[in-house]
Amino acid sequence: MLRARDLSSAPPGSAAPCVRDFALDLERGEWLSVRGPNGSGKTTLALTLAGLWPALSGSVELDGGAIGPSRPSRARIAAVLQDPPSEILQSRVTDEIAFRGP
Repeated sequence: MLRARDLSSAPPGSAAPCVRDFALDLERGEWLSVRGPNGSGKTTLALTLAGLWPALSGSVELDGGAIGPSRPSRARIAAVLQDPPSEILQSRVTDEIAFRGP
């Protein structure tokens, strides 16, 4: 289960949250769709839920364990964003999924 409680997040370098007081319980096999206008915080939310960006406040857990940029459980999550050619670092999908970054 992916769980978020009282989650607030912002892009790196910004102190003002664009996502505020977000809550979620997503069970294994469930899907989530997030929509909204440009600049509404969709990417910030996705990257925070994936453990790639830190939360300003609140918590994100995967199967009961906290996740975030410095947490080992983040390695179990993959994210593909809206412009893959500028974000994908490897030439094959399997290599990209295996890539752990710095």
